[in-house]
Amino acid sequence: MKLWKLALGLMGVTGFATISTAETQQQNMSKMLQRAQIKQVVKPNPPVSRCRVSGRGGGTIIPDGGYFPAGCMDDPNKAYLLESFRFKYRMEQDHKLKTLKLVPNPMNWNAGFGDNDGNDSAEAWATYAAVPGIRKFVARDRCLSVCTIPLQPKRDDEVFVLQGFSITGRGSDRSVRRIAISPLVGDQVEVVSPSGNVEVHYAYVPKSMVKRQYFAAAYNPREQFRPMAKPGRGEIDVIAGFSFRYTGGERFLHEIGMRSEGRNWLPVMKDQNHDDGMEWRMQMVRLQI
Repeated sequence: MKLWKLALGLMGVTGFATISTAETQQQNMSKMLQRAQIKQVVKPNPPVSRCRVSGRGGGTIIPDGGYFPAGCMDDPNKAYLLESFRFKYRMEQDHKLKTLKLVPNPMNWNAGFGDNDGNDSAEAWATYAAVPGIRKFVARDRCLSVCTIPLQPKRDDEVFVLQGFSITGRGSDRSVRRIAISPLVGDQVEVVSPSGNVEVHYAYVPKSMVKRQYFAAAYNPREQFRPMAKPGRGEIDVIAGFSFRYTGGERFLHEIGMRSEGRNWLPVMKDQNHDDGMEWRMQMVRLQI
């Protein structure tokens, strides 16, 4: 009897000791998790500002003073993400193409639209979303109509967007069939342009800012434009890629880009005759701001 009581007492003591150890481990684990949660600070998305720039000139576009707002493009630490762009010759002219350029250098907006002589009166417009503290790069190559350019490696939590581009033909100017910049799988971008030197200015946006990515496309016979809706309040659409193409062969160029029409964008590519079919495709990234 005494041995049985002693054994029972030892089991009880052991049992209580086991429960006490488990509880202690749970408490310690709980404290560790609480400390980890305290240390795990969610990094807020960077603030986003917006601005619009326009200009005119002969081949080289000079910004209009009234459309270069103070604080718009004055910070080299910001990436200027391309919301929209548009080039147009004045007086209903059209020309062959040698230069198509839109580069958002801080305080030195570099835009150009021209043929060989570069003295034809042209205009350009662009809108940007300025985002501080995100990675931005430039990729350069020489293209013979179509080329694939490697990009800097993208992290899993990043999305490619355009800042701008520069297409400068080598040799003579030429008529245009298609102009396109399209990101590819594997950190590459495809460029379709008249033969020449190409620069692609781009940035990587954190996925925490991205609400969705989408394509918009349409075929437009004889300027029957199909609109693309602008985003709602608290959102911005920026361009990741685009393609404009004449469907009837090579043509001169009078206007290319995106017209702003109220709550819509109207992508357009045309010569002065206004009778050519074209098709367009926009690859967009919608940001939450």
